[in-house]
Amino acid sequence: MLDTGGLIGVKGLFFKEFGTRLPDTHGVRSFAESGLTEVDSNLRLTIGQTVATLVSKLPRVIVDGVFEYWVQATAEDPATTVWLMRFYAVESFLCITAPNVKPAGDCSVKYG
Repeated sequence: MLDTGGLIGVKGLFFKEFGTRLPDTHGVRSFAESGLTEVDSNLRLTIGQTVATLVSKLPRVIVDGVFEYWVQATAEDPATTVWLMRFYAVESFLCITAPNVKPAGDCSVKYG
């Protein structure tokens, strides 16, 4: 998982994208792509579909070859979002913002 600085980064990017801060009712959860190999097949399929939807659009590039990201909000709740962040074109993180995200929660929110 991303450290506290990374989670603050998602909140900062949320503000940059949507012009408002993430509501106090919502939290951030992040997963290293390399750590998602152990999830069950149904969740892996959901994650794969979510990532495919995200990368079907052009990324937002902060520094070419250093940091890029994709983001999508749900239609039902604009503060519930999914992010794919890629660092140095090598390591990727999947992050979600959602109501009452707790460290032991799952990432089975539907986007698209």
